[in-house]
Amino acid sequence: MSDTIPINNMFNDPRWSQIAMRLWHNEDLKKGSVLATWNPRFNNYALNQRELERLIAGKRDRKVDKVTVVAARRNDTGRYEVFGEVDAETLYEKLRDRPTIAGAFGPFWALDPYELGDKEAPF
Repeated sequence: MSDTIPINNMFNDPRWSQIAMRLWHNEDLKKGSVLATWNPRFNNYALNQRELERLIAGKRDRKVDKVTVVAARRNDTGRYEVFGEVDAETLYEKLRDRPTIAGAFGPFWALDPYELGDKEAPF
């Protein structure tokens, strides 16, 4: 199957299944995604370090062929909507030496919208 399933429909598409708090899987595409969730208080996305590393390990172990980080925000009804998507391995290379923040669900990175394809970089 080609990679034609729109990512912006992943939360309504039955081919996507949630396998952990912010980890999603699409067996048809052999694709895994981790959500970077919007924090309106700080105007940035939070990306859990352990979940990203688990996702990348899944690709290394050949459980999935493609891994992405999806920028997700909750809409007025409380459901997630997609605002961007980037390659997980490429992003991890940029983040691995960046300090994390301690959070209730483990260490995470705070990311600007442009780092996840949500908006264009200002310059």
